[in-house]
Amino acid sequence: MASTFGSGGSGGSGGWRPYNVPTGLEKAKAPASSGEEHSKLRESDEEMFAQLDSTVFKRFFYYASPYKRAMLVATAAVIGFTLANLSIPLLVKFGIDSAIRKGDSSLLSVIAISLVGVAAMYWFTNFLQNVLITRVALKVLYDIRADMFMQLQRLALSFSDKTPIGALMARMFGDVGALQEMLESSIEVIGDILTLIGIVVILMFLDFQLAVVTLAIVPLLFLIRVIWQPIARRAFLRMRRNSSVVGVYLDQNVSGIRVVQALNRQQENHGIMGGKVHTFFWSTVRAARLGGILMPTVELMTGTALALVLIIGGGRVLSGQIEVGTMVAFLLYV
Repeated sequence: MASTFGSGGSGGSGGWRPYNVPTGLEKAKAPASSGEEHSKLRESDEEMFAQLDSTVFKRFFYYASPYKRAMLVATAAVIGFTLANLSIPLLVKFGIDSAIRKGDSSLLSVIAISLVGVAAMYWFTNFLQNVLITRVALKVLYDIRADMFMQLQRLALSFSDKTPIGALMARMFGDVGALQEMLESSIEVIGDILTLIGIVVILMFLDFQLAVVTLAIVPLLFLIRVIWQPIARRAFLRMRRNSSVVGVYLDQNVSGIRVVQALNRQQENHGIMGGKVHTFFWSTVRAARLGGILMPTVELMTGTALALVLIIGGGRVLSGQIEVGTMVAFLLYV
């Protein structure tokens, strides 16, 4: 690799230089290469891919259809996991208000045993859904990669001439790997939606006024997500596109190493590669920054909701409007 992009060594003018030196960046402004032309094609392809979400989902779940039984069992496990998750705060509430405050030790024992049973159900359903979802995702990915490989064998030679190997490798491994994450999260989304609906209903049932105050942050969270999602999507697509560009150019230089050395283009190619890696680095940093914004924001809003429950709920407990167990349940649900 040193003979491809530089003469090696740490000293002298011919040594390997960091990518962010002015020389490398200036040489990166050379006329567009075939890799850069491909990056434009890749950009339009990625943007089209991002806009066809419904079509992509339909094609993807076509591959998941042979595993309907496993997916149904996984969905049932998700529902059971959600019910167990929603039951724990209610049992704690009843334990505090109906058993501890009234000194009913027998009822407290029943509630404690029930908590152990619900915890066991929580563990089992969580284990079952993770195993089944992962197994189905791996089988679907196996089928997709097998079909992609067979499709590559059937394509005309002109496709291989026009499409860089690096782009194919990025699609075969990087993009297909992203599909695995999508399938694994798609079933879990069902549980998240059911959990949110269940929490809203239970909080409204326990205390309507405190529920309205607590759930006031939900519309704000949706607004933040609506603003954040398109910005983050463009950033992550740009990062993946730049990763593909780096892989394509690296593949071109490795496969054409004899031509590079024969034309004495090591330093020129080093500068161009430096510019591409520099662009990929900063697109990755931007994507990481955007990815790191959402969860801290959610935690901030959750902390705000907890503070509201403590202040308003505590006041309602002191005034005798609600019981202590109700406020504890609110804190656990938030």
